[in-house]
Amino acid sequence: MRKIIVILIIAIKGLMVYADVFDDFTDFKVKSYNTSIKSIDIDYFYKENIKQIHALSEEEQLALENMILLEKINLLEREDGIKLLFAQNRKCDTFIDNIPYRNFSSVLLSSIADIKSRYLSFLSGRAVIEESQRAKECYSIAIKKDKHNINAYIGYSLWLYFAPAISGGGVNSAINILKKAEKIAESNNQKYLVSLYLSQLYLCTNNNKKTEEYLKKAHELIDNETFSLYLKNRIGLKKPFFEQ
Repeated sequence: MRKIIVILIIAIKGLMVYADVFDDFTDFKVKSYNTSIKSIDIDYFYKENIKQIHALSEEEQLALENMILLEKINLLEREDGIKLLFAQNRKCDTFIDNIPYRNFSSVLLSSIADIKSRYLSFLSGRAVIEESQRAKECYSIAIKKDKHNINAYIGYSLWLYFAPAISGGGVNSAINILKKAEKIAESNNQKYLVSLYLSQLYLCTNNNKKTEEYLKKAHELIDNETFSLYLKNRIGLKKPFFEQ
């Protein structure tokens, strides 16, 4: 009995470490929308959480690394960002090489799909189709494995937004996915991110009323929030922030 209790304690402790560091990163990401951060701030986050990160499994570490890198790319010069993105995509491919996607965790799959979705914009020809389908498959399996993976819903909604109608894409498909995420979002940070992206998707349908409704929701969820106010002032431009 004592042995079982010890095993349970170790397992629960591992889950707590996993939850804490990923939740901390989500909090950091939300703050980044509302403050002026630099790439050095992202490096500082990694160093501050190094003990927690090293306590994660290799799979979890790669998932968090993918998330951190995507945020960092937004702040780097184009050429530097492209080099990092290509290298990270190769690293992900090596890690999952010849292993069925279903064998990996939801959080890793959605993070890999995010990497590939960003990677798509630098490809051409058949490579675009192949990588796009890999990303779609990763998102789909990630959601099936964990129906509460908000990042997977957000990433998949963007994949659908940019995908052609023949592949099931389009803004309405993207909205439908995020409406599912809206129902299961638990923390204020999760609700905030879902509301932001829904506001921008509705902007693309020329539904200003819904756009403002979701921007208002986002603003009320986070103390000292400013990004939704910035987006509200840009409604007339009819261009979502993820296309800037």
